Amino acid sequence: MLTTYLREGLKRGLEQEAKLGVNPFKFGFVGSTDVHNSLMAI
Repeated sequence: MLTTYLREGLKRGLEQEAKLGVNPFKFGFVGSTDVHNSLMAI
């Protein structure tokens, strides 16, 4: 699952930041919706 990978990356970044003072895995997210159900929009 994608959320598992994201959470693990965020967790590792926080661990690295605690050790090194820098988070090399810092990244942002965009929340949006996308539907692929073959229906035409009216």
